[in-house]
Amino acid sequence: MSLAAASAAAVAYWSMNESSGTRVDTINGLNLASFNSTGSASGKFDLAASFVPASSNYLQRNADDAVLSGGDVYLVFRAWITLSSKADLACVFGKMGDSTGTNREYMLRYDNGTDRLVLFVFDASGATTVSADNFGSIPLDTLILVHCGHDPVSNIVWISINAGTRNTAAHSTGIFNGPNFFTVGGQQTGTLSSELQAYYAGLIDDLVVMRDYDFTTADATADYNGGTGIVFTSWATGTGNPWNYYQQEHAAAV
Repeated sequence: MSLAAASAAAVAYWSMNESSGTRVDTINGLNLASFNSTGSASGKFDLAASFVPASSNYLQRNADDAVLSGGDVYLVFRAWITLSSKADLACVFGKMGDSTGTNREYMLRYDNGTDRLVLFVFDASGATTVSADNFGSIPLDTLILVHCGHDPVSNIVWISINAGTRNTAAHSTGIFNGPNFFTVGGQQTGTLSSELQAYYAGLIDDLVVMRDYDFTTADATADYNGGTGIVFTSWATGTGNPWNYYQQEHAAAV
């Protein structure tokens, strides 16, 4: 199955293939600045961004981007990740403000109390959460494929891992649209973008954000590709060759 329609709906894509420094978005130029020397390690398709809580690593936009913001719209996230520690809460990505007020939009976070990945979606009055219970305990140091999002037609939020059965929760009030900066590897907790907690422990690779597209279970199955995966740059062709991007980027001159 081709993922061409999903590819066309992508509004941001970070391959995370950079060894350090800024991570480049090749769709809309929404590059992520690196803070506290966010490193890299071998990921699913080449390099992945590597996060160590003791070093307070994170990646962040320098603006509030409309295409990454909330609304009563389809908003879908996809990434290959590993978790290297279950000691603490660990935020994969989010667009958050203060930790208890109304200035919050969404986040994906590992909950060390339940040993689950949890998607949080906020409206003006509070949070709706959905936990990846169908997948269960998150294995350490193992690459998993996460899809999650908001469906404004079915009025749900949802999450699935490795293209498994989705967990869903009712949510009919859309996602709050705040002034926050999209952050990867930590949870913003204050009005300042530098106020963070719940630093991530592990790898994050091939991160995609889609908007105004109903990402189906068939799409997820095609993306997982039996565990081999399909790098985002091959979605439009449906080749299923996870090394296309690597070959294009690293082919030696002859």
